[in-house]
Amino acid sequence: MAERMGLEGLRILIAEDNLFAALELEQTLRAFGCQPVGPVARLDQAMILALHEELDGALLDVELQGQLVFAVAEELRRRHIPVIFASGYGTDDIFPAAFAQYPRLPKPFGEDDVRRALTAIVAGRSGA
Repeated sequence: MAERMGLEGLRILIAEDNLFAALELEQTLRAFGCQPVGPVARLDQAMILALHEELDGALLDVELQGQLVFAVAEELRRRHIPVIFASGYGTDDIFPAAFAQYPRLPKPFGEDDVRRALTAIVAGRSGA
């Protein structure tokens, strides 16, 4: 099924500071046939991976331990790596204009939500 969705083998960065959510995302990505990179819980860790890892996409929690993740997203955008933001925020107030149209997974989200978002960025419809 993962191959049919075009997700097989994709290297997806996970930046999430909630351990349970991070492990669940990792498990979900593996079930899709993806290769999770991370998970990481700190902004500096996410930036190192964004700068140096070969990635096909990223799932970024908007806030990692109190720090907004947009600098990491900017580096990924510079590298033409699609980004999906995960957020418990209900408003657009914190999103810079450059990322206003990027896909978002409102928390809590399920496996189907992750699948749809990943399939959309793989299809080139958003986030790069």
